[in-house]
Amino acid sequence: MGIRKEIEKEDVNIYEEEQSEKTLIVTNKEIKAGTLNQLVILLTSEDSGAIGYHNFLQTFLLTYRSFTTQKKLLEKLRDRAKVPRSDDFTEDKVYLKTINFLTKFVCDNISDFNQDTLKFLKDFMSLLDPNTAQKLQRYIQNQGRRQMQAAALNTPEPIASPQIAYPNFDIFNVDVEEIARQLTLLEFENYSKISPSEMLNLAWSKPKLRYRAVNLVTLSTRFNAIALWVTKSILNIPNLSKRASRFAWFLKLIDHLRKLNNFQTLGAVYGGLNSSAVYRLDQTKAEVSKESMVILEESMKLLSPKSNFEACRKALDEAVPPCIPYISIYLGQITFTEEGNPTYIEGGLINFKKQHLLSQIILKVIKHQNEPYALTPIPQIRDFFVKLPKSPNDDEKREKEQLENQLFNLSKELEKPKK
Repeated sequence: MGIRKEIEKEDVNIYEEEQSEKTLIVTNKEIKAGTLNQLVILLTSEDSGAIGYHNFLQTFLLTYRSFTTQKKLLEKLRDRAKVPRSDDFTEDKVYLKTINFLTKFVCDNISDFNQDTLKFLKDFMSLLDPNTAQKLQRYIQNQGRRQMQAAALNTPEPIASPQIAYPNFDIFNVDVEEIARQLTLLEFENYSKISPSEMLNLAWSKPKLRYRAVNLVTLSTRFNAIALWVTKSILNIPNLSKRASRFAWFLKLIDHLRKLNNFQTLGAVYGGLNSSAVYRLDQTKAEVSKESMVILEESMKLLSPKSNFEACRKALDEAVPPCIPYISIYLGQITFTEEGNPTYIEGGLINFKKQHLLSQIILKVIKHQNEPYALTPIPQIRDFFVKLPKSPNDDEKREKEQLENQLFNLSKELEKPKK
């Protein structure tokens, strides 16, 4: 059942909907399902601590956009703030919790509000008492974009000068450790911007919804571009010895990325080395030292899909930040959860158990977003990777197949198939 139909059902006033088994299901202090009205009531009730409020609040804020819209939620909060007269104490407590939740919700989400939602918020604030409205306005004004500044004393000296000019710039003439650092800075820039809403409704995988998942799509596009760059950089070298040196260079890059806990880019580089066109180059790999090939073997074990990427998940859990996770693992888990659990259950209730499952995965994705790398950016290296040619995506099947055939044929020319 779509969000739009459910929103139409939720138009009943929040104070006119009775709480019953038809509107809210709670088991052992855990919310299993409920209408939007009941969820908002629990978020803003004076005795909501009885349901494990912190986990409930966290789950709601991470996943609400899978079952409602920002404007609809603001409408419900506006209605909730109009507390019917009972005793003044209860009225004040509910009003205060509503404003507290409103403040957190707005500060966390205002950068995503469209013009219609911003106008509604402005009208809503005009209905609040002046003191509350002023406080909320100050919170909003102070909620600037996250400034990620690393202490200069903790920033290692760049191996390549940030000011150096490269008349005949060759990325492979730059120290490989510096390349790993610059790739990590670029990757973290996008990783740190991923919002929980990008991981809802499988938006990143649906052409009509990708506009909702800009940073995830950018991360995926760069992943494929880097993998393609790795593959082409090896296949474009006719000389066996030089090709083996290039292969070894990429293994060193993987090693430095692992030390930086940049699992995302590590996965991309490994993906290029593991492409069908490069994987078959036995003569090339035979020229690479055994010490270097150990890195390839360790990468294969780290990124093995065995037991739902058990080795990589363990490494991520043990990683000391800063860290960039291997996003594909978690997107796979989200896909499994989305496809295996309905957003609404019988009676049109929001399946909050599903939202809790999603929130636990989302938390792992965003876990290290506030722990940046203390590294110095070098614009020319960054620009090289920003401008890498894109690899055809899954929607461009014909182009993708043609490219794969082209690369595989080039590989066969370099090393003839065994008879």
